[in-house]
Formats: sequence, C-alpha cells, structure tokens
Amino acid sequence: MTVADPKTLQVVRTFQFDAGVRPFVFTRSGRLMFIQLSFLNGFIEFNPHTGETLRTVHLPISGPGRGLRPTSIRTTPPTTGSRSRTGARYICDAATISNYAALVKRPSLKMVAKIPVGDEPAEAETSLDGRYCFITSRGPKANTVSVISYAKRREVKRIHVGRHPQEEGEWRLPNGVLRRGGFLKPGQSHHGGT
Repeated sequence: MTVADPKTLQVVRTFQFDAGVRPFVFTRSGRLMFIQLSFLNGFIEFNPHTGETLRTVHLPISGPGRGLRPTSIRTTPPTTGSRSRTGARYICDAATISNYAALVKRPSLKMVAKIPVGDEPAEAETSLDGRYCFITSRGPKANTVSVISYAKRREVKRIHVGRHPQEEGEWRLPNGVLRRGGFLKPGQSHHGGT
C-alpha cells in the first residue's frame, strides 16, 4: 500500500503486507483502517501512520466455505459506519465464502451478529445516515441487496436486483435530476432528495 501527498502526488510512505490488500475503509478521523487481505477470512485493524497491524479479526467459516484451503478463500471489503459519521459502533463485513454478513462491534472488534444474506455476498456499504449496511449478493441463487439495520442487528429488507450485483453506493440527488430521469412525476417530490 502506497501513501502519496494529494497535492504533489509524491510518495510519502509504502507499507508491505504478507498478502494482497483487498478493499479497505478508514475511520472518519483517519487514525485507523480496517483492511481485508487475500486469504484472510476476516480483516485487520491497521494504523496508516505507523504501519502497525494492531489486531486481526478472524471470522467463522461456514456453509460453502467449509473445507476450503486458505489459498482458495476470496475476500470482499468491510465497511464501517465511521465512513458516514463519527463514533460508528460497528463494522459490517460481507463473508463471501460463507454467505453471511458479520456485524463486528467497535472498539472491541467482537462479532455480535451473523446474518444470512444470500449467495456469494460481494460488497458491504454503510448508508449515508449510518443506520444501515447494504450488502450485494451476486450468486446465481441471489441477485439481491440486503438491507441490514445496525440498531436491530438483522436484515430488514432484501431487494431483488439485476444479474450479478457487485458494488453499490448511495447518493443524494436533487428532485430535478430524478424527474428528468423519469423516477419522479412532475410535481412529485422525494423526501430528502435521496
């Protein structure tokens, strides 16, 4: 992993890892990162200023992941509510090889919920308001997005979508854009423009 100055693009520091760096997330303060590494069913807590791995979280392997060799384990990105607000209490992690989402409590990094989400969950993303974790399930038996409530620690909705959903995101759009796109009728308004 390489850190560069955003103004000059000069490399400031480089960190070496024992395995490939998968997608990662920073806390809002930028003092910590949570990183998934290839072949690790879980993630590490990492200090991006010192290069120190502070803790490693191993998540249980279940379902289709049982019996896989470590080199067969595919990983996907963790997400934490701290991406959208300060003081987030959970990390939401898509356990691709085991077909569940893990809610991991911060700062203890203890798993507090294991939530079935479908077939081959791919990416976890926290809602802009920090209340939900969205997880795509891209397997042939799924093609869904799970909406997980951090407060209830469970799936509250499963939305059927197109084939092989991989990544997702949430944006705030003005009502005019939604109207021009045909998503709102003239004069109709969407609450909050989301």
